[in-house]
Amino acid sequence: MSGKKTKAIIRRIPGGDKITAEPGIPLKKILKEIGVPRDSIVALKDGHPIPEDTILKAGDEIELISVISGGRRP
Repeated sequence: MSGKKTKAIIRRIPGGDKITAEPGIPLKKILKEIGVPRDSIVALKDGHPIPEDTILKAGDEIELISVISGGRRP
């Protein structure tokens, strides 16, 4: 084996669930397939936010961070 990464890895935080995906697929398609509402997460690659229309590449490692809103009323 050459050690070359052939899949993209998507990890949900919290929880750490890992999903592998074939390269060439848009992130938004994966989100739809796994039932994650697009407005409930921020996707990060190398610690930076990425758009949902990002096409996954072999070796990509994407983190899905849950967005939480709220706070006190004035």
